[in-house]
Amino acid sequence: MSRTGAGTELVKLRPLAPPLVFCAMLAACGGGAPPRPEPTPLPTAPPPAPPPRVNLTPLCRGIPDTYACGRVIERYQIRRAPRFVSRNGDTLTVRLGGSLLESFVNKDLEHENGVSYTYREFIPEIEHHLVHAHLYEGTGYLLVSHTTGDMVRIHAPPIFSPDGNRFATASEDLESRYNPNEIQIWRIGESAIVLEWNLEPAGNPVVIAPGAWGPKNLRWISPTEIRVQKVTVDPDTFTRTEGEDVVIRLVRGRWRVMLREEGYFALNALAARL
Repeated sequence: MSRTGAGTELVKLRPLAPPLVFCAMLAACGGGAPPRPEPTPLPTAPPPAPPPRVNLTPLCRGIPDTYACGRVIERYQIRRAPRFVSRNGDTLTVRLGGSLLESFVNKDLEHENGVSYTYREFIPEIEHHLVHAHLYEGTGYLLVSHTTGDMVRIHAPPIFSPDGNRFATASEDLESRYNPNEIQIWRIGESAIVLEWNLEPAGNPVVIAPGAWGPKNLRWISPTEIRVQKVTVDPDTFTRTEGEDVVIRLVRGRWRVMLREEGYFALNALAARL
């Protein structure tokens, strides 16, 4: 009830609408609080990546044994990236992308089937980890995909072409024959790493054959040319001789060995059939 003045008629006021009805009326008239804006999503930090490559050669200066060198490199890399590399006794563990873990367990190196693994480095160009496998006699390497855990066996650390589409490896062993004596060129595909070409300059003899040579100091000159230094060993005295470069070129879609003749490199007819 409301009084408008002395002697005046009382006016009966309508009761206020219940709160829910009041809110509905405001909504119908377009009133009420403005709609809340959608919250802006916070930027997602990229997953941590292993540290970049560094020159590892100085770490092994004065260490002739490859296994001892591998252990030195591994301890260095564990200090750099304990999130990705760890060791517990004979077990080397590499943390891959997501929650994947890859473990490598050493076996007795004193046995002919023994193998011991050491971590070498992460290679960002192909997003693979490089693991060094030390055998009872000889050595090798495993490329381990950081994304899938898939592995590729190679003979030596990869050396990448200037355009990043390929890498090459050179393994020289003319004397003990515990390791391959071979050059390999690998093509980096979208979903796989594919062996594109290989050459065993000495074949696979039990003894050193006349004319056999091994590859050393591999380097890329261009995306379509690599050079390696030719190493020969005298089969009688086992004297090593480091000779001139051997040139390997991509010619009409195929890799060819070129020979130096009269001041220029000509196609090796024998290698052309490889």
